[in-house]
Order: sequence, then structure tokens, then C-alpha cells
Amino acid sequence: MRKDARARRDRLIAAAADAFRDEGYGVALEQIAQRAGVGRGTLYRNFSVGLR
Repeated sequence: MRKDARARRDRLIAAAADAFRDEGYGVALEQIAQRAGVGRGTLYRNFSVGLR
């Protein structure tokens, strides 16, 4: 994985942990992407297991 892609993935994971802690597990995926400073596509590209 490229260094920049790894950094975005790490930001998504950290943002998700913060969002789940702050707002519970019902938080919208778009909010997690926004917290991480990435687009929805980046989130789905990294975490769409089983959706393809």
C-alpha cells in the first residue's frame, strides 16, 4: 500500500473510533469520512468488503 493511502486509511480508522466514542455506532459513514478529511469514495474503497 502506498504511503499516502496508508495515511488516509489510518485517519479513517482514528476518525471512526472517535465518532463511535462520541456519537455511538449509529453515526453516518459520511460523517466519519468528513472527520478524516477524505471523500466518501475513499472510505468505501477501503472498507467495502462484501459490497462488491
